[in-house]
Amino acid sequence: MSVQAGLWFFDGRPVDRAFLRRVGDDVAAFGPDGCDEQYLGSLGMIYRPFHTTEESKLENQPYTTARGNAVMWDGRLDNRSDLIAAMDNGVSQQQTDVEIVGAAYDRWGTECFRRFIGDWALTVWDATERVLILARDYAAIRHLYYLATPEKFFWCSHLAPIVLHSGGRFTVNDNYVAGYMAMYPDANLTPYREINAVPPASFVKVRDKDCPFTPIGLLNQRVLSVTKPTLNTKSTIDTRYAKPCVEDCARTYPCWPI
Repeated sequence: MSVQAGLWFFDGRPVDRAFLRRVGDDVAAFGPDGCDEQYLGSLGMIYRPFHTTEESKLENQPYTTARGNAVMWDGRLDNRSDLIAAMDNGVSQQQTDVEIVGAAYDRWGTECFRRFIGDWALTVWDATERVLILARDYAAIRHLYYLATPEKFFWCSHLAPIVLHSGGRFTVNDNYVAGYMAMYPDANLTPYREINAVPPASFVKVRDKDCPFTPIGLLNQRVLSVTKPTLNTKSTIDTRYAKPCVEDCARTYPCWPI
């Protein structure tokens, strides 16, 4: 599995490139096939690929779409042909998964996520709306962790770099410990209260310091707000996308007990 990570300062200060390179160095063993970077002022993204197919070697990430959106994709897209036919906008079978995913986002926005069949996690910087989006599929084999404060948003495929490089102190998450002892902690929890994981079949939409960021579930919805000086959290349920996700799961993995 490849590694994606990034940092966004809400106050507009430039991203510390040396900082992100240290993060990339720490996860080099998980993404041994190079390190690519993209910097957009106060936001920076790094991608360390782990090539498992010949096609993946053709990808350049972060990938910039026709509309100027930046995409990092770690995954396998099983319904390429269906997506290409549905878009009907010049995308071809010769294009890589990340190019097809980027074209789908340009076409449908976040609605494209429920159309993807496969095993994936992705990051999107929407250049028009100026929002950052993290998303995972319903199986959630590939991870995305994030630390949100009133000043910054720091995310990574692996938990350790956030803990080691954030410069903060962390509190043990009792709910995670209790869930771990019972074998199944909630999917959005980590061992630290201050760090969260993008839940399965969900995406997190992040705006700047003056706007809320909202994890929106394909199966569940959790609404968080980053405002100075506190981080407030509340939970709700949204079943708008439950049916298509379950249907896709049954079609892709017919042996699963759904």
